[in-house]
Amino acid sequence: MSDQGNYRYDVFISYSHADRTWVWEKLLPRLEQVGLRVCIDDRDFEIGTPSLVNMERAAKTSKHTLAVLTPAWVESEWTEFESLLVGVADPAARRRRLLPLMLKACDLPDRIATLTYADFVQPPPNVDPFERLLGQLQNDAAPLRPITQPDSSPFIVGPPITHPRYFFGRERELKRLFGLWRGLPLQNAAIIGPRRSGKTSLLWYIKTITTTPPEQLRPGQRRDWLPQSQRYRWIFVDFQDPRLHHREGLLRYLLNSLDIPLPTPCDLDHFIDVTSRRLRTPTVILLDEIGVALRRCPELDNDFWEGLRSLAINQVEGNLAFVMAAHESPQ
Repeated sequence: MSDQGNYRYDVFISYSHADRTWVWEKLLPRLEQVGLRVCIDDRDFEIGTPSLVNMERAAKTSKHTLAVLTPAWVESEWTEFESLLVGVADPAARRRRLLPLMLKACDLPDRIATLTYADFVQPPPNVDPFERLLGQLQNDAAPLRPITQPDSSPFIVGPPITHPRYFFGRERELKRLFGLWRGLPLQNAAIIGPRRSGKTSLLWYIKTITTTPPEQLRPGQRRDWLPQSQRYRWIFVDFQDPRLHHREGLLRYLLNSLDIPLPTPCDLDHFIDVTSRRLRTPTVILLDEIGVALRRCPELDNDFWEGLRSLAINQVEGNLAFVMAAHESPQ
């Protein structure tokens, strides 16, 4: 698409979900208040289309891409798709169409910095540059026209699917996974796949499908994956949450989820001791973004993981298993 073409949107917002509150409550209303047509993932991505395809379409059908730059954005999957963020191959066109908004100070990778303006736009309370950004977007707004997209399907993509009613497919993987937990000892599993391939949605489905009331599911939707499924407990751990990057924070979260009183001190030894004595219910801990924990959390070292492995294998009568989701093998 040429830089002079017609576009469905004035601006596509690229942001990390760690900054969702500011983007949705501050930035998005302000852009729409001045009459700009905004594309944003949770609301505007096409149902039934892979996320990567959605991002490419969003960039190509928007006059500009507004990148909300923060350390979380730099660490997110967005930076791996810089060519999709701007939708065109010509470097000069990329610089015209990519609008960087520095929300929080961060060091940009060279491959991103070369695409952007030398002077970054700063958000409020430095109001003037922000208003200039709005003015630039208003003045440069392209004529809008409807763009026909492929027929939709009942899939929902973009943010992770957290309600099982809206989860479709993966029958083979689900059969294999639930088969690991139909009897004791429960077995561990690893889900390996590229970013935005649906790993988090799959974990949420596992966590919720057997505990969601039938009236909240689709008619005829399967939920009988396990015998006596009401006995099982499911704990979701998102390692993108910085509160879980430290041993004590993670152990407290696990014990609270298990309804086990917190020991004093709440360290690994006491966690193993109290859990080995009290855990007698089949429990599966779903570890999302395990690669983040392995790369960025020095307190979660080999001794920590070996302690959890010993707990699951030797001390709870087979009632504990872990599922790890990662972009590459956690070995």
